[in-house]
Amino acid sequence: MNIRPILWAFTLGGLALPAFGNPCLTKYHTGQADISTPTRYGLMLMGGGTDVDDAFRWLIQRSGGGDLVVLRSDGADGYNDYLYKELGGLNSVTTMVIQSREQAHCPEVLQRLRQAEALFFAGGDQSEYYRFWKDTPVHTAIAELAKKQTPMGGTSAGLAILGEVIYSAEGESMQSTQVLDNPFHPELTLRNDFLKLPYMQAILTDSHFSERKRQGRLLAFLARARFEKGFPSGLKGIGIDEETALLVEQPTEGEYKEKTVGTVIGKGSVWFYRPGAKNPEVMGPQKPLTWSHAGQAIEVIKMPKQPFVPPDPTAAYLNLADMFDLGAWTPLQGNYQELFFSAEAGVFKQQLKTTPLKHNLSSRTAPERYNGDNVQQGKSTDDKHL
Repeated sequence: MNIRPILWAFTLGGLALPAFGNPCLTKYHTGQADISTPTRYGLMLMGGGTDVDDAFRWLIQRSGGGDLVVLRSDGADGYNDYLYKELGGLNSVTTMVIQSREQAHCPEVLQRLRQAEALFFAGGDQSEYYRFWKDTPVHTAIAELAKKQTPMGGTSAGLAILGEVIYSAEGESMQSTQVLDNPFHPELTLRNDFLKLPYMQAILTDSHFSERKRQGRLLAFLARARFEKGFPSGLKGIGIDEETALLVEQPTEGEYKEKTVGTVIGKGSVWFYRPGAKNPEVMGPQKPLTWSHAGQAIEVIKMPKQPFVPPDPTAAYLNLADMFDLGAWTPLQGNYQELFFSAEAGVFKQQLKTTPLKHNLSSRTAPERYNGDNVQQGKSTDDKHL
């Protein structure tokens, strides 16, 4: 679709329609005039592909039913009706298509963001998000929203920008084989100067994880980050499969009060990486990566071990789904698999961990296995660069 840069948008007869009048940027509004509602901070991390309805319902609930803003650098109003009409519970949905740094300086962009009770980063091209938004009013407004406890989420490229360290993809999209063969590949761009969101300290994310075989890619990203000046020590990784979400919050009551809890829902798994203290044995420009240490370079928790959905996905998942403590970096409840990942001469390797974690899992009922029929699905996202 060829998006014209001189557009406003409004709802008419249930449709978000463009109208001329503002020369600054393209935006689409569906719903009512701005209101203010109480919010609860949380992060919805989604791995791309078809959106998970219940993840968005969680985000909407935390917005207090207020005004949700969608940010993207391409596309149109695909989320407006999906969020406002199909899922419901919001006062309004506004999509802003920011296609340049100039547009990121539009005064109404800052105004609309400051009025948001929830913020969502759509899939697309994270290199454009980084180039168009960094050190602009958009960048400032996102930080302000986080301080105000505004819930946020992102999918695909929108997920890629949420960690303290990000793969900015300013060159070609890197495949696992490329970065394992040369972790200093000139097209591999990592940044640590973008978003600083609560719960995401010293974390690097990746999406479309199993579907695009990115287990080795995230390993190589973590290896490269160890040789970047100013990057956080103890950097960990989170890879998320398609049609899967990790809902991150700090409960104010109950069994996991004040822990940083990630709840996994959807069709796939979430992969939690924790590298060991030892650096790669072989690491340099044009040198295939060896980061092995007897095949135990990185501890990985795959959660769940086999994908599932709870019996009642609209209500029961918080009691039955897999939960992970991002503070202690250990499972809280559910089913999971413990692995070691490593690389030898540029070849990715994995093995089962034979010594189990030493902690007590919740005694709650184990979740049902995914049967392929009862996962609620939303919109399909499109990303160009991940």
